[in-house]
Amino acid sequence: MNRISTFALLAAFTIAAPAYAQTDDTNVPGHPRVNEVDQRLENQQDRINAGEKNGTITQGQAARDEKRDANIAAQASKDEAKHGGHLTKGEDKRLNKELNKDSKDIHRQKDEGRERKEHRKEERKERREKREHEHHNMKEHHEGEGAPAPAAH
Repeated sequence: MNRISTFALLAAFTIAAPAYAQTDDTNVPGHPRVNEVDQRLENQQDRINAGEKNGTITQGQAARDEKRDANIAAQASKDEAKHGGHLTKGEDKRLNKELNKDSKDIHRQKDEGRERKEHRKEERKERREKREHEHHNMKEHHEGEGAPAPAAH
């Protein structure tokens, strides 16, 4: 994990910690809506890391996505703090809407990254074929003059 993503996660969880550390009886560890949001944030971080590792997401895109997720985590923490560790249905709906948007952006970026990689691969193949073709033509030209052909690399 790079420094930016580590920092973003630490910042998000540092902000989130007070909501989980409440000592009153209304704090319910493992509240389903809280767990859902936390799990989605974790899944998206895994997707960002995987995309960065395989080259389908750039560092800049990853940093932007992580910042969005950190903002969502911070908002979730604020909402949880207001309700003793719970999220209301409305807050859950709003957070999930934001997570859906972020998830679609990550998916789109990874698709575009795959297309970029495929395009670069095709360009390399075309350049290689062009070099081979030019080398072949140069070899035929030299053989036609009776001069020895240059050594292949």
